[in-house]
Amino acid sequence: MDRKTAADIIHNPDTPSIKPPRAYRTHPDKLARFWPEVDELLKNDSKLKAYAIFEEMLRRHPGSFDPSWKRTLERRVNNWKIDQRIDKDVTFDQMHQPGDVMAVDFTSMNDLEVTIAHQRFEHLVFHAVLTYSNWEYVDLCASESFEALAKGIQGAFQAIGGVTERIRNDSLSAAVNNLSSDRHFTANFTSLLSHFGVESHRINVRTPRENGDCESLHGHFKDFVDQRLRIRGSRDFESQGAWLAFLRECIASKNSQRQSKFLTEQEALRELPRTMFPIYTTSEHRVSSNSLITVKQNRYSVPSCFIGSRVQIRVFSDEIELWHVGKRQLSMPRLIRKNQDFIDFRHVIDSLVRKPGAFANYRYREHMFPTLELRKAFDKLVDLIGQSNGIRVYLRLLQVAKNEGLASISPWITELFIGSQAMNKKSLLASLDCIDATVPAIVADEVNVEAPDLETYDDFLEHKEVLDEPDAEYELDDCSTAVIRTGFPFETASSTDDASDGDQLVGTSCFRELDAPEVSQRANDSGMRSTSCESNPARAEAIRVGTPQDLGSDRLEATSVVGSSADGSTSSGRVPQRSEQSTDFRSPGFGEDVVAQLAWGSSGPGWSHSLSGALREACPVSSVGQEGATATTVSIEAREVLSIDYRRSWLCSAEPGRDGGTIHVDRGSVRAYGERSAKYTLCFAGAVSD
Repeated sequence: MDRKTAADIIHNPDTPSIKPPRAYRTHPDKLARFWPEVDELLKNDSKLKAYAIFEEMLRRHPGSFDPSWKRTLERRVNNWKIDQRIDKDVTFDQMHQPGDVMAVDFTSMNDLEVTIAHQRFEHLVFHAVLTYSNWEYVDLCASESFEALAKGIQGAFQAIGGVTERIRNDSLSAAVNNLSSDRHFTANFTSLLSHFGVESHRINVRTPRENGDCESLHGHFKDFVDQRLRIRGSRDFESQGAWLAFLRECIASKNSQRQSKFLTEQEALRELPRTMFPIYTTSEHRVSSNSLITVKQNRYSVPSCFIGSRVQIRVFSDEIELWHVGKRQLSMPRLIRKNQDFIDFRHVIDSLVRKPGAFANYRYREHMFPTLELRKAFDKLVDLIGQSNGIRVYLRLLQVAKNEGLASISPWITELFIGSQAMNKKSLLASLDCIDATVPAIVADEVNVEAPDLETYDDFLEHKEVLDEPDAEYELDDCSTAVIRTGFPFETASSTDDASDGDQLVGTSCFRELDAPEVSQRANDSGMRSTSCESNPARAEAIRVGTPQDLGSDRLEATSVVGSSADGSTSSGRVPQRSEQSTDFRSPGFGEDVVAQLAWGSSGPGWSHSLSGALREACPVSSVGQEGATATTVSIEAREVLSIDYRRSWLCSAEPGRDGGTIHVDRGSVRAYGERSAKYTLCFAGAVSD
């Protein structure tokens, strides 16, 4: 104890708690002469803060108001507000729920003075925080654009493996339409929210405390990174990717201490959508005659081959891509501020070489000096050979740099500055031509071309009308078999129960029902779909007469056994061919050769036929046969037109199959349906099949 304290206790034994308060000042009041002005300011606006009053007093009384009185003024203003019962804002502690809110914001990292390849790197960081577990996510970006916002939000959702219920953000121009009074979300941001199925709410303007979870962690995160950089001993990185990896490593170190709460929060997250949201915006532009496009109020040059064409531009957070007819052509760095220019000399140099007079007053002339070395070379050329000749030589120098690369012209520029001999335009251009010399083509001494085998071409022109294979039997399921004639386009089949009459076979002993496929209805003469088809003998006769070559007595017959309409049976047919492949009907293409033309007829208006697959109706013909309670036979005459390649039966020459067109037989099957239940057996040149 100090002796003075002991002396005070001895002389005044009362404890300090029962001593009367001191009513006098130990020091003179330095603010006494200024306080009336301060009191008037506070009475006019009680929301004034002490630092604002302090700056005002310094302005009013320079030299007489001591800056060291700031703390005294703050304490005096606070006491005045308490005496006047001036209310202050109250903060409310929040209870965060797992998987409820992800707070997002951008923060500048320029204070850390990071360099990329020894160049100062000014950039922002997208920062996302889960409010329950304080789990963090970061991503590099150049500006607070919508593309950077979409990329950051989508990347954060992918990193946590789910989607939160809400997103909290401030009044970003990329998300909020700040020009409107109601401040609605923009259309792009609304599409982003709809894609992930989340809600968003913005904080009020100039109230960062409302997004305190993210705002407070901005400072902690940057301080943590700064300390890691100090330990690293260097703030320079090879690339942006290396810098981002360093930041992700710092974030992972901080997130490792929040794993228990983060695992709880992960269980409450909703599933990610199956498709990701595009992290770019698109726009279409027509390339002007000056080989420029304007994207988001910035100008970019493109190769001159695109002049007059419409191109699609994809704008990412840090670059733009040019697409044409679905192909990516080139990419360029995105300009951040407005009214900026990105002109690549490679895009326009060929035209400038042909028009050197345009260089002197070219609006984007300064972009034609991509390096300081080239700028010095231009000035040197102008001094040596004059402006006009210097421009021509310099433009030729840029053309060589485009073709051979900037590194190839460095020795030439060095020789330009140290050269002692006289230089003129002709000698300089000749030396540049040596750099840009075209590599001569290599001439082969001996050229060996393998002779083609012409027999393979003869195979396309040869055809055997009668196949050499022996007659074969084709078993038609459980049905009986009958012998059928051989020869193109028929194969051999047999039937034991059906009687044959020469090349024709009538009658059948069994039927097989097929599953009902989807069938197309026939078309009438007006082109409309119809369920019936009337006979037209005149048109059938025209087909028979117009076909140059006839198959003779070969006929395709359909025998119908009429049953009850309630049994739901279907009619079908198959023409057996090589390897027991079925016969199909299809519509010919324009200019194809006809192999088989079939005329289709019906037995009456009550019949409605539809054929499956690529079947098209033929010209209606009159049907022959007998219609009764048990059977009806429809005869369809088949004709053949021989072409160059007879073995490729799928090549046909006829008009496209429309109403009144032709039916062409190839491999496959034929199925027909009718309003009346019936079973059909197709007989093609005496062959029987269900």
